[in-house]
Amino acid sequence: MLQDSNTLQHKAADIHPNVLLLNGHPAVTRFTYYSSKQGSFFIEENSLLVVKEGALNLKSGNLDHIVHKRQLIVLTHNTLVEWQSFSGSGPTVCFLFSFNQHLLKQFTTFADWKISGNKVPPGTVMSNQSSHLQKYLDSLEPYLDNTTTVNGCLIKIKLLELLFCLAGTDSSVLPLLLQLPKSVRPNIKAIVEEHVMSALPLSKLAALSQRSLSSFRRDFLSIYNMPPSKWIRERRLKKAQDLLCTTRMSITDICYALGFESITHFSRLFKSRFGFPPSVYRTK
Repeated sequence: MLQDSNTLQHKAADIHPNVLLLNGHPAVTRFTYYSSKQGSFFIEENSLLVVKEGALNLKSGNLDHIVHKRQLIVLTHNTLVEWQSFSGSGPTVCFLFSFNQHLLKQFTTFADWKISGNKVPPGTVMSNQSSHLQKYLDSLEPYLDNTTTVNGCLIKIKLLELLFCLAGTDSSVLPLLLQLPKSVRPNIKAIVEEHVMSALPLSKLAALSQRSLSSFRRDFLSIYNMPPSKWIRERRLKKAQDLLCTTRMSITDICYALGFESITHFSRLFKSRFGFPPSVYRTK
């Protein structure tokens, strides 16, 4: 069984996200990092990341950028992004805005926005020194500090307000959000090999490969002659065996580094595969 993963998956304790949900999905997320940390998040919808304070290193495929204070970047849907914050004189504070297609269509209709040709490709870091954007970010603070009092209609209005703010201050961002280029469906083997040791569930792997879950399972079976859950579990157990024999990593670190959901779950699977629990196997 693969470890479950939310839209935003974090692997560090010193992180303080505040999330506003729209129809059950994260729409506005504020992250505050107080020290040098790293982790990852999965982008389900076309999204905009804005750094308000500090800096954040982002990596995804060929993307490798440091986004500084008052800079922003558009992230395409169905993308796994690895991040790293930096320790400094103060915390790193950034906002992630997710826009579903229905909301974007509503904006284009309501605003009578005409999409022009993209001048910059997705994944380009852009600066926005506008005081309007900074004031907009400030206006979100009370809602993010007390998310239980915010309803979906208000969140939708705030997202539309951001789009209007961008329309008036930055002509490069909106075309990227509203009309992202179509890409060739990724190679399923490349996706699986890249993320086999992560904690992504099958639904996220399917999204990364731009397939439905049923299509992903069918295509995977035709390539590997084995269901994806079984194949991934076998690869992780073999890697765990190798780490037990060749490193001094603790069993706990091995367990969570390879995406198993708990020590008990990992030990049971390992014993079933190799005949001994990890602690005993290491001594042999």
